[in-house]
Order: sequence, then structure tokens, then C-alpha cells
Amino acid sequence: MPSPGHPGQRPPGHHLPRVALPQRGAHQGSGGLTRFVAGMEMGGIPIATVMPQLTGLPTVFVRKQAKEHGTGKSAEGGPVDGRRIVVIEDVVTTGGALLASCRQLRADGAKIDSVVCAIDREQGGRENLAVEALRLRAALTRRDLESSLPA
Repeated sequence: MPSPGHPGQRPPGHHLPRVALPQRGAHQGSGGLTRFVAGMEMGGIPIATVMPQLTGLPTVFVRKQAKEHGTGKSAEGGPVDGRRIVVIEDVVTTGGALLASCRQLRADGAKIDSVVCAIDREQGGRENLAVEALRLRAALTRRDLESSLPA
């Protein structure tokens, strides 16, 4: 049985908004076409794993912190230097982990201006990301989820 307030309890026929997915050659940020999607460790990885099937774009996986052994990279799966990347996360609250990872990816040469998430909890993440010229595109917001619940 779903817990109270579970999204599965929304009224029949109620539809939640959809986010436009980046597609090869279709998502053009301020600096060019998207070449990769990058899934944030751990929550963004399942979403980013499906993205190539939906968009045709290759995926890299972003560590919260580069390992000191092995490849020592902050992103695994392909080179990011000089490539336009859309970063994928499951839930954004304040955006702290996203900001740290985007800073590291940019330091590695990636070009990032967009972040896509499943849920924006609307607790300052959008504003914090905007300070560093990162646009947040959310499939759902806390407000969307709350408004979908029966009265």
C-alpha cells in the first residue's frame, strides 16, 4: 500500500508536466550542441543510463569525488575536455553536490550550462545553480507533486 501522499494516489486522468530531453543536435546551449549527458553519482546514474536510448547521446558518470586510485578521473566513460555536457541528477535540494561536480567537470574542460533533474525540491537549488550560470530544468517540482495529491 502506498504511503500517504504517494504520487501513485493522484486522481485518474491527472498528468504531471514533462521536461524536454536533450537530443543530439537538438539541445543547443549558449555555447553549442550537447555532446554528452553526465549522470551524477549515485542518483543520477539510473536516469543517465537510460538517456542514450532516448536521446542518442553518449553518457559519462560523474563521481562526487575523484578516486585517488585507478584512473583518478572525476568522470568515467569518455573524455569531457571541450565537450558540451548536460548534467543529470535525480533530486535537487540546494544544488551543493551538483555545483561541486560541475566545477570539477568545468576544471576538466567540460562546457556546462544546463542541469536536468527528476525532482526540484524548490529549496534554493535553482537559484544557487543560476549564480554559476547553470540552468536547472526539472521534470517535476515539489509544487507539481503537492498539487497532484487529492484534496
